[in-house]
Amino acid sequence: GINAEYMGVLMQLLLFIIMVVERILYLKRSSYMKLTLQWILVITYHVLFWGWTNDNQEAIPSRVRVVTFLFLLKAIYLILSSLQIQRGYPSFRRHTAFVGRYSSAANIIYMVFRAIPFAFELRSLLDWSFTKTTLKMYYWLKLEDIYHELYMARCDIEDTKVTGREKGKPYPESIKWYTGVVGFFALLFVIFFPLFIYSSFSPALALNSISQLNADVRFENAPPFYANSQENIPEEPVTGDHSLTVSKLDKCYTYLQPLGLTSMDEKRVQIVEMNWDSSLIWTISAGSLKQLLKRLNTTGPMNMYTDVNVRRRSGTIETRSLDIEEVYKLSEDDKSLFYKLLSRDNGSGSNIWLESFNNPVILNKYDHLALTKGYPNLTKDCVVNMKSTTAGFNTQVRCKCLFKNGNLPSENDDCKVPYDTDPTQIKKECPLYFVVISEKMPRSESSLGSLIQSFGIIALYSTFVLTVGRIVKFATTGMSNKVVLEDMQNPEKIMSLVEYIYLARAEGDLMLEEELYDELIELYRSPETIRQWTSSTQHEDNLTAISGSLSGSAMSASRLESSSSRLIK
Repeated sequence: GINAEYMGVLMQLLLFIIMVVERILYLKRSSYMKLTLQWILVITYHVLFWGWTNDNQEAIPSRVRVVTFLFLLKAIYLILSSLQIQRGYPSFRRHTAFVGRYSSAANIIYMVFRAIPFAFELRSLLDWSFTKTTLKMYYWLKLEDIYHELYMARCDIEDTKVTGREKGKPYPESIKWYTGVVGFFALLFVIFFPLFIYSSFSPALALNSISQLNADVRFENAPPFYANSQENIPEEPVTGDHSLTVSKLDKCYTYLQPLGLTSMDEKRVQIVEMNWDSSLIWTISAGSLKQLLKRLNTTGPMNMYTDVNVRRRSGTIETRSLDIEEVYKLSEDDKSLFYKLLSRDNGSGSNIWLESFNNPVILNKYDHLALTKGYPNLTKDCVVNMKSTTAGFNTQVRCKCLFKNGNLPSENDDCKVPYDTDPTQIKKECPLYFVVISEKMPRSESSLGSLIQSFGIIALYSTFVLTVGRIVKFATTGMSNKVVLEDMQNPEKIMSLVEYIYLARAEGDLMLEEELYDELIELYRSPETIRQWTSSTQHEDNLTAISGSLSGSAMSASRLESSSSRLIK
């Protein structure tokens, strides 16, 4: 369904809250609270698993396996958490677990973490909120971004070393294949794969045939004089061959050929034949009948309506039941005949011939019904018969059949001349009928189907492609503005300065943290200074170099060396 389970959402929220509490305890280095939380989680998980297994002893095996697997994952988590309690929290927290060493695997894991929506932002907000620091939130995020740029520059240097390309030599073909060619096909996949998902190829689409059809025929501003319905309509004709029906329709009605009826997997044709007589006696009050007769006896436009309501086998509440209205303009002769018929009160009946009255072909789209307008040769001539009784009017609607011998074809329907080209070939009359052509449409029970029904295929595809396109465009443009920050020969010295800021914060020397941060910002304001600090010929010890470059007093350098010594110990 389109709605998430309440308990499932609640459990996800509780698990997320536990993760937040774990992070806060890690930042505060509270081993006692960590042990308390550990005992609470051990008891809670075991009680919940024991209670669930007792209450669901006859549950589906696959569901039992899933719950057992989740419990085992939590058991592994509790074991690792116990090891953390045993060993204690580290005295100095690394910036990120994956940036301590430079490798392709570590770089990929780090980039995946950065790409997870809101993961980095949530962690940064939490860390800043529960860590003693002199930096405000904006400065904290700026420092994190600086470290990210330095780490990526270091990874680029290591990647160049691994490639082993000599200066002046072309780039290796193997790397071109798994980066350039694979990247090219990945973009093609992004562009064209959604088209397959949103097209008739998608497993989220299915032929949504109708199960019920109601039809009413009425005069303008009057109750229906003919009403009929068919329920439990089969997906295919009970009698006759569906493939024969489709092929004959495609052959005998040239105006239907553009609809592609012969594509059996794409269309479903249902021929719904109503009853001869109306299911209700037409009762109309004397006043309403007088007004109707006045309209019929007055020169001017007047319409007759055929209202069709269908109920489909699946769909949302809004699209499961759909309506359509067909308008027929009465001629002056038609009005005169109906006037004479309705003004009589002798119980006799009369047939009134209406040319091109019924357009039987209804297109069952994914969110609406449509008539094949613009094809007058598809319409059928019909006869309306009314007979006055003491209770009201008995009415009947008959139309020229779809084929020579009825509404279902036979092998004898050779259609040498298409019926819509020469409709006089069909002489037989049938009850009022409709040809419903259903297209593939989203399954309402699938998430994709619900999205397509809510927003439409074009809107979803455009949103997806434009979003991915903006991400790719953002990653491949503006690189010239980052040359100073990305193309460093050796970023180790600046990285050490950032790590010493973290060290000063961990040691509680907030004055030193702020002085080092000011030094870093002053450094980034001067591209020339950055070039000097990141020169490949720089071999000076990082700690000594940073201590010597501090713009503050010698006491700041002394505190930096002291903090570094405590870290080594």
